[in-house]
Amino acid sequence: MQLRRLLGLSGKVSGHLRRSHSTAASRPAWAMMADMGLVHTEQEPPEPITTATFCLASPPRVSQLVVPIRFIVSLAVPVDDGSKGEVISRGTICAANSGGLFLVRTMLELVQVPAHGGNPVFIPRPKGDTWPPLPGLKSDNKVVRVVCNPLTGGELLPLPEEDPDTGDTGGTWRFVKPGFLTQADRGDGPPDRYAVAEIRGEDSIMHRCLSETGRWGATPGFSSAVPAARPAITADHPVVSFGGRMWWIDLAWGAVSVDPFADEPDFRFVELPSGSVLPAADAISVERRRRQEATLSRYRRVGVSEGRLRYVEVSEAAPFVLSCFTLDDEGGSGWTLQHRVALGRLWSEPLQETPRIGALDPLKASVVYLMIGEDGRHVVGVDLEKGVMIGSCLLEHPTGLTPCVLPPWLETSRIPSTGTLSSKKTNVESSLKFTGRDPEIPFDGMMLRRLLALSGELSGRLRRSHSTFASPSRPAWAMVVSEPQDEAPELRATFRLAEPPRASQLLVPYDAIRARGSQGPLCAAAEEATSEDGLLLLRAIVAHGACACAHATAPNLPASSRPLGQRSVARVVCNPLTGQLLRLQDIDGASSEGSPGLLGYAGLLTQADGGDGPPDRYAVAEVSCDDFVMHRFLSETGRWDAMPGFLSPLPAARPIVVDQPVVAFGGRLWWVDLAWGAVSVDPFADEPDFRFVELPRGRVLPSPNEMSFERRRRKKVLSTHRRVGVSEGTLRYVEVSGVEQFVVRSYVLDDDGSSWTMEQSTALRAQGAPFPGMPGIACIDPVNADVVYIMVGSGLVLGVDMERGVGFGRSVLDEPAWPTPCVLPPWLESTRIPSSTGV
Repeated sequence: MQLRRLLGLSGKVSGHLRRSHSTAASRPAWAMMADMGLVHTEQEPPEPITTATFCLASPPRVSQLVVPIRFIVSLAVPVDDGSKGEVISRGTICAANSGGLFLVRTMLELVQVPAHGGNPVFIPRPKGDTWPPLPGLKSDNKVVRVVCNPLTGGELLPLPEEDPDTGDTGGTWRFVKPGFLTQADRGDGPPDRYAVAEIRGEDSIMHRCLSETGRWGATPGFSSAVPAARPAITADHPVVSFGGRMWWIDLAWGAVSVDPFADEPDFRFVELPSGSVLPAADAISVERRRRQEATLSRYRRVGVSEGRLRYVEVSEAAPFVLSCFTLDDEGGSGWTLQHRVALGRLWSEPLQETPRIGALDPLKASVVYLMIGEDGRHVVGVDLEKGVMIGSCLLEHPTGLTPCVLPPWLETSRIPSTGTLSSKKTNVESSLKFTGRDPEIPFDGMMLRRLLALSGELSGRLRRSHSTFASPSRPAWAMVVSEPQDEAPELRATFRLAEPPRASQLLVPYDAIRARGSQGPLCAAAEEATSEDGLLLLRAIVAHGACACAHATAPNLPASSRPLGQRSVARVVCNPLTGQLLRLQDIDGASSEGSPGLLGYAGLLTQADGGDGPPDRYAVAEVSCDDFVMHRFLSETGRWDAMPGFLSPLPAARPIVVDQPVVAFGGRLWWVDLAWGAVSVDPFADEPDFRFVELPRGRVLPSPNEMSFERRRRKKVLSTHRRVGVSEGTLRYVEVSGVEQFVVRSYVLDDDGSSWTMEQSTALRAQGAPFPGMPGIACIDPVNADVVYIMVGSGLVLGVDMERGVGFGRSVLDEPAWPTPCVLPPWLESTRIPSSTGV
């Protein structure tokens, strides 16, 4: 209540800190990170955690990254050091970030104690930064460094250990602040490499590790940049990444910067603004400065905002003037005062304590977040340009704050590592390695984490988020899985949109697929087909009444597997972003046994008069699995017509079996036999012209003498490992093949539509943990021809970049399903389905 009165005019306190996981459709562009946390051993589940937990919230609420201590300690303790007993540890932890990635540095003091059962013990560092001795026990200091991508499930990539002879491993290591900097070959894109650097020892030697070499090296010269007339610089502020350089900051004097990637590092020094430099006599000893560090860092801060380096300070006496300076250039020729605001005049009641500086907004230079109160638990955003407060929240516990930008590509990028192989196009096969650590572990969630540990991290159960309409950050496409919905407040679909590789859930009310006039329970099995512009066709086989407790049948299954009773087929066109549903009229005789409407494959194609704009009409075409007669529905006529000729382009001696969803491409619909080829047609044509194209040479399987239902069922296994789809405006065939070594190959259909060219081939190599079976093709990325999503086991989806030969991003489906790729154009959320009537 006191804070509400204190803040007066500028928004209310949000209560205790409520943290939410990132949702791809609406996540914030940056996060205000609390001090790093450790999951203590007694809080960990029996299965060791190998990933960090990221709780993301929009500023001024605070986000937190928590790492598992058991995993950190396991990196510091040899697997078999010949000793008995167990290790207890205590430590300090700090972090740095660049390009959305985090470097987590943990200083551990390890002690071997006699075995007494139970879990290893972690002793947090006590307040005052003093560690009491452990009587009669010899301790060993170890530093563990891991790089983390918070948006790919908390992937943790350990850095190589440093040679103990290269630096001090004693107490001074506790106070080292690490630098972390990423570098990208493509401007603002995902990083291709990173550097870690630390300044240690009395001689201030820089120790650095480059991801491209995987080795540590010592580089002198740091002290040479500092004027000789003053005591050595004391870094009492987190290292800042700016302008391709790392900046170690002395809040009483200035900063030393360096490009850690340079072969011959060029150390440079820049002083703080003239009125902010403390006299040399006040710099005093390093030990005393260390004790005063917490006080000075509360009221002074250096950070990056809108691409400029900025220095902010608050005077410790009323009216508590906040001054913000901008560095004139990266060379450090001088500072310019940008803002000066008396903070005491913004509050309706007098401030009792000097406001602390929490964080600088990295995207808006006029905004600073302050921490108010004796313990600094009240976080308040202030717009210095307007002189107003813009938001606030109440922290559960006091903490330091660090801003972290979260680029749009972060959740689909991998951490650069040494030894990464890049793919070559055409006939050159590359390797995509998945490294495991223990081949004896059963293939469960733990195995999946280890098997795929190289390039992204398992995100646990699939967390789906609701679509945010008109959000500029919603994904350009979705991996759709549809499900019927028992109860719905209105006759509209619910779309839970997520960034691939997470699946987006489309919930369709049962009343939208129920046969007209029917009542009572029902169940349904639906398949999706998508147009080229985001509309979906749902074809559901619905079981009514007495058979509703049995499973509804899917096409191509024998009659013995179908439930008895009344069945019907519902065909519904859906706009997933608006939820609009349009049920088509039934094909004549659709509910009778053996009718062409019950067993078939349907596709959806749209046409727009304005080129790439919203559709003006659509066609639905369905081919019967029994007599292969095509029935088509045109939105402009509202009628079904039977169109013979589907089999006319095929050799008479071989039957065709459609075993994947119908594909819309090039103004035609394509029915695909994954053992042979595809038949295509323009469903809008008055006289449909059916055409056939075989699969790539060597991919066509021999024709069986007959095609029984049982043979069809076995053949449908092909749809797990083969897929035809559209990407970057071309038709593509992708497959996974092999026995002991699995290979992903991608072919593109040539412009004339008569032949295929192999573009990429990537080997999937499991080291230390074999695949549980041949991976399947979950989905072809429709907007990036280099990317395909594979499925491992019963529901783990992993992205594979065949061009770079790396894996990235992963999720676990709630239920086993094969998602349908669906492009989501910018105009889709404001478009109606072309029709005069709706559901």
